[in-house]
Amino acid sequence: MVENKEEYFELLKDIKNTLLVTRNKAVENANKELILMYYNIGLKLLENNKWGSSFIDTLAKDLKIDKGNACQKFKIYAEICKRI
Repeated sequence: MVENKEEYFELLKDIKNTLLVTRNKAVENANKELILMYYNIGLKLLENNKWGSSFIDTLAKDLKIDKGNACQKFKIYAEICKRI
């Protein structure tokens, strides 16, 4: 078994810290990527709004996403891009 409990608990603490820091970094990076994705989708929607108001509805349907939810999100993405 463990001969030096103090050394063991130090190792345990170090591994827990490594797990926590790495998980936090992973979440932070995932969030950055999602924000960038939302922004890029919003820009594309704004650049192509020449197709009229049903453009987003059609796009959501063709992407085979839940239409109501996707439409609302796409409209929000475009609105955010307008304001930036």
